[in-house]
Amino acid sequence: MRRILKALKLWVADERMVLNELEYVLHEAGKHLYQGRSSIQHYPVPTATPTQLLPAACPDKSKWGDFIPNPDYWAEWLARWLVLCLPRQEELQNRVLQETSLWART
Repeated sequence: MRRILKALKLWVADERMVLNELEYVLHEAGKHLYQGRSSIQHYPVPTATPTQLLPAACPDKSKWGDFIPNPDYWAEWLARWLVLCLPRQEELQNRVLQETSLWART
């Protein structure tokens, strides 16, 4: 869990998100996770570190065109990354979102 939170904080800093963007990204990523639960049940247990999984979770940039950086793009990326890091662990995925929200506000 600590490795995931550390990687997430570094990603937020690398993407230069501000608080209101991050809050939106966390909320939307939670919605993506909730709505896609049935389609992600087949993901295997990860064999890479959370930091190594970040690039693998990146959505197709061609779909977003010139709209990057974009909070919706980040939300999709975050949701995909959490599924790769914590497959079939909905409670931990939600906890990561909550912990990150608390961290961002401090």
